[in-house]
Parts: sequence; C-alpha cells; structure tokens
Amino acid sequence: MSQIACYQQARCSNRSVALDYKANMGTVREWIEVFVAGAFYAAWMLVWMGRQRRRDDLRPVLHIDDVLAWAPMGLWFGIVTTFHWQRAFHMPLLLITIGSFATACLIPIAFQLARKRRRSDEIRSLTSMSGDACYRRLYLRPRMVR
Repeated sequence: MSQIACYQQARCSNRSVALDYKANMGTVREWIEVFVAGAFYAAWMLVWMGRQRRRDDLRPVLHIDDVLAWAPMGLWFGIVTTFHWQRAFHMPLLLITIGSFATACLIPIAFQLARKRRRSDEIRSLTSMSGDACYRRLYLRPRMVR
C-alpha cells in the first residue's frame, strides 16, 4: 500500500514539474503578445534607421542585414516585455531570450566582417587594373555607401 502511495506522489510531483515548465513557457495568448510587441518594435527601429539613412542620402535605405538584426532583437524585446525580467530569465525561456539577444548582436558583426573582406578584395582587384578601368569602376558606378 505504501509503494502505491509513493508512486502516486512521485507521479504527481513529476506532473507539477511539467506544469511548472508550461507556466514558465507561457500561454498562446502571451506568445501572440510577444510576437506582436516584437514586430512593432522591430518595424519601428527599421523605420527609424530608414529615416536616418534617407536624411543622410544613403542608398539603399533598407538593408537586409538591418532586417536580420532587428528581427531577433524584436523577439527579445517581446519576451522581456511580455514575461518581464523574472520569467524571461528562467530555464526554458532563458535559452530563447539569450539566444535571440546573442543573434541580434552577432549578425551585424558578421555582416561587417563580410563587408570588410569584400572591400579588401575590391582594393586588391583595383590595384591590378589599368588607370582607365579603375576610374570607370570607382566613379561611374552608382553610390552605395554602408
């Protein structure tokens, strides 16, 4: 009789652990709020950066690396605003919260390194060109500054 009671208690305690993880992960309503808040935040930041680039007359106004950087930052913002600091940094959500923040920080660094590598390749190719070809390549192409 005591073994059955012990088994039922263990089963109930495991169920409470499973319910605790569900409580930490949030409900569907909370995740919809996460994505809506994150989408508004990311869209606002993209509009803000686009206005600054348009004011400085830089083309293109919107870069793909900006979109890829602000999307995970929007997810992070949505998680932190919906679940607040206490729930956002507990175990199941901790992986998503830190992962989205790290991704948002690493994407611009990766694009910047790729851009530097591309520029150094261009400089290497320009030094091997004749003067006329170098002039055409540098001054007769559209202005794309990043």
